[in-house]
Amino acid sequence: MSILHLAHELACAALLWTCFCRLVRTNEHTKPAIRFAFWLLSFAAIISTASPYLGWGGTDWPTVILLGAAALVQTVTARYWRYAPPAVFQNEEPRNEAVG
Repeated sequence: MSILHLAHELACAALLWTCFCRLVRTNEHTKPAIRFAFWLLSFAAIISTASPYLGWGGTDWPTVILLGAAALVQTVTARYWRYAPPAVFQNEEPRNEAVG
């Protein structure tokens, strides 16, 4: 296994792990678009991991850098997801306001 291939697999694993960490903190109030985005990013990491073995192309350094950068963004912003998704990613809860 070359260093490039190892770097690719590690970057894919890091991205998948960070997506998993985000998804387990979502809840019923998380906006569907946010949940979908992390599911799609997880799927992309899985497909990227498998692509060299499926004959869908090799790996290259720009791809490894892009995967690593995405995982780094996830890691750096993880503190905002420590307990739950940030408020901006949550739907507002319905208000029980008396009418009249």
